Amino acid sequence: GDGDFAGYCASLRHEQAAVKALEMQLNVIDSQVQFLEARSHISYCVEQQLQHEVQVLRQARAVVDGERTAANCALKAALREMTDTSSYVKVHVDVDAGRAAQSLNGYGAKAAAQDITRSLAHSGAWAHYAAHQFATMLAREQDLHDDFVCFYHSYSLAALLYEVHSVVARKVYGLPTDFAPLPRLSMADTSACTSLQALLREGGKDSSVAFRALGLSASCSVFASSSEAPPLQCFQTGYSCHASFRQLLIDFLLLCARGTKRQAEGMADAVVSAGRRHGLDTGCFSRIPSGGKQLTGYMLQIFVHRSIAERHVYPSKPYGTPIAQRILDYVGGEKKRADGQARIFFHPPTFVDPKKTRLFHYCARPLQSCMDGGIAASRGSLIQDLEKALQPLFASATPDTIAKRLRLH
Repeated sequence: GDGDFAGYCASLRHEQAAVKALEMQLNVIDSQVQFLEARSHISYCVEQQLQHEVQVLRQARAVVDGERTAANCALKAALREMTDTSSYVKVHVDVDAGRAAQSLNGYGAKAAAQDITRSLAHSGAWAHYAAHQFATMLAREQDLHDDFVCFYHSYSLAALLYEVHSVVARKVYGLPTDFAPLPRLSMADTSACTSLQALLREGGKDSSVAFRALGLSASCSVFASSSEAPPLQCFQTGYSCHASFRQLLIDFLLLCARGTKRQAEGMADAVVSAGRRHGLDTGCFSRIPSGGKQLTGYMLQIFVHRSIAERHVYPSKPYGTPIAQRILDYVGGEKKRADGQARIFFHPPTFVDPKKTRLFHYCARPLQSCMDGGIAASRGSLIQDLEKALQPLFASATPDTIAKRLRLH
């Protein structure tokens, strides 16, 4: 109908603003590079340090420019889609064949690029952006391969809850604004499995309250075809399970605030309103239909340091049934292809420590990744609105108090 068309046009305008923000970011980086290069010519005593900073900035520029190019291609394709209904999309994927990565084990860069291209051929205009995201995932695997093992968690309906966790975690741990959404944050549930051994004993029942409290399902590779949520197939639309997300949100806010159920429900309503304004699928948090028809896929790339992997991850069959093998053996070896799935003991203090773990956040559309709070419907704007929605909590409890209530200390 006319309303749907108008909404689609509005969403494209927001995406255009997100692309413009990437262009502005490139201009800022270029200015910083020029300033540091000029300074290095007159500050000989710190020339080596300045050159290192320039190198870091140039690497950051390459990443931002890659995202801008992919987002721009996707946006142009989306505009063409309004008049051209042909379904085939030709995407470009660049994979470095000279560096090892867990997802490339027994696979190879050429086959990886071909598989990504093939899987996105009928995925619409935003396949261009998805291809860039997958290439970035593989590049990050290569960057961290020596020290970390990697897992992928696909989600959709839980996005709002994960963002709420992240907003609270920023207050508790002093995390940067662009820190990834957090799938788990509370250790206060007395029935929760609070160790990998407890998850293993609960294995095969990963839908139970005890397991879900700190257990997380994940795939062991971008190309994990035997996973319950294969990343290539789930990326654009996400993956979700049956859960009472509204009740999970209210229970979490009750733990944080120690207030009345009515107060927690009031904050939850404000959170849901913020999510709805930003195009998230909030139907599972409210009786009011979300009305959104945008792509709703999200992906967390979770790196776990090899030194602690065996204490936090186990390989599994469907439903979390354990496989009798060490996780490093399950995903390792140059000739062994990383496939299948795993279950992660998501211990919150561990997963905000960059020495032990790294989290990266990927989205189906550029706007969902954009951290510019001045751009309507961006992630940056969503975070600002969620902080306002949770202001009653932050006004009544210190970060240390909240951490103690969630048993994070």
